[in-house]
Amino acid sequence: MKDQTVAAARRRDFGNAYVLANGLAMDELLGALAAIETPLLADMKAQSGPSTGKVDMPRIQYAMQVVLTRSIPTLAPGDLTATGQVNVARTYLRAQVGTTDATKLAAIVRALDEGRLIGEMNDVKVSSDRCPRTVNGPARVATSVISCEPHPS
Repeated sequence: MKDQTVAAARRRDFGNAYVLANGLAMDELLGALAAIETPLLADMKAQSGPSTGKVDMPRIQYAMQVVLTRSIPTLAPGDLTATGQVNVARTYLRAQVGTTDATKLAAIVRALDEGRLIGEMNDVKVSSDRCPRTVNGPARVATSVISCEPHPS
């Protein structure tokens, strides 16, 4: 059902994608949503209105938030905490995080190559002739350049 969820979203058949997503366990749901391109997933989230009431939208929206922001939302709707789904989301995020700076930079390059825009990364170590230092704090990431100047908060 995970592959069908992704396929429905890519066809922009969001109603069907939501119905299919509703039947997935949290780990499968997070994997399916992560497989959907970020701009398309954001569009699907924005167009959730017609499916509200037909599926467990708060649960799906929670999973979308985890995938889109790569963080755990402060409040979990319904029984997500009691049923262990918040812990599943935490485990999912831990598995997504690279443990080395090279892994982080490789993820940035892959995202740029795929045409996805990344807004900001925190504490990215950058080493090159043009930028031989660590960026402490948020670093701006543009479509093809990693700026070494901390971005103003």
